[in-house]
Amino acid sequence: MAYQNKTETIEGETFDHFRNQTKKIYDAIHFLIKFNYQVIDLENKWINKDNIDELEQPFNKSNIDELENPN
Repeated sequence: MAYQNKTETIEGETFDHFRNQTKKIYDAIHFLIKFNYQVIDLENKWINKDNIDELEQPFNKSNIDELENPN
């Protein structure tokens, strides 16, 4: 029986924790922007009302599915 190499979504407690933390940060940035704050990310990019739509969405199950199957 040959091994079938298949890319699968990494699941587990550690990665779920990472995704949850990323979602909380994303929501916090949107909350601050809503009240006219500006945020500087770790790459020294300014995030404000003018460019908040360019902010990348945190990974969730649908984002991962889109990356794995870009049809």
